[in-house]
Amino acid sequence: MKTLIVAGGVLRPRFLKTFLKKSPQDLVIAADRGLDHLIAAGLTPDLILGDYDSTALDVGTISSGREIPVERYPAEKNFTDMEAALNVAIKKGSSEIAILGATGGRLDHFLANVQGLLLPLKVGIPARIIDEQNEICLLDGPRKLQKKAAFGKYVSFLPLTGHCEGVTLRGFKYPLVDHVLEQGTSLGVSNEIVEEEATVEFQSGILVMVMSKDG
Repeated sequence: MKTLIVAGGVLRPRFLKTFLKKSPQDLVIAADRGLDHLIAAGLTPDLILGDYDSTALDVGTISSGREIPVERYPAEKNFTDMEAALNVAIKKGSSEIAILGATGGRLDHFLANVQGLLLPLKVGIPARIIDEQNEICLLDGPRKLQKKAAFGKYVSFLPLTGHCEGVTLRGFKYPLVDHVLEQGTSLGVSNEIVEEEATVEFQSGILVMVMSKDG
């Protein structure tokens, strides 16, 4: 089951509609102000959740009028609406998760959203954060990348853990062989796929992979 989580960050209605047209989803979850983005795009979620401290809409009226299930959390809680949405997506048996509206705005929320990708990673569910210039995911093992399927021109690798050992990049403009990528270095930023297929291998740690394009 393909699941889309729409959060309350920067998200243009046109991009949201284009994404759903190209990649239809089985379950669409609105996380708090993500509901505003969906309604602005003329779309209806399958589930609304959050503490509703940031949405400008009347959640009760919208949900009852469209018969949309609602999960409400207290404003003072020890988890974010995104964490709640990810846990719901996992519990409902998602086979993959896409997240829109998770970038822009507050940097603390963005960083928490990137770290939140650990939740589906731990249970083997592919998950990615997508905006108009970037696609972000976490890697805990080898990955093959097809040049024709790349999100953008650039591919960057940054260690989420303290360091990643044995990093080997093949098929890239800047290859690596058995390298240790450590936090605090920008060595893995702005690489490019130059062969039809590129491979990423490493022995330990977790990598943040960012595919990006210029705006």
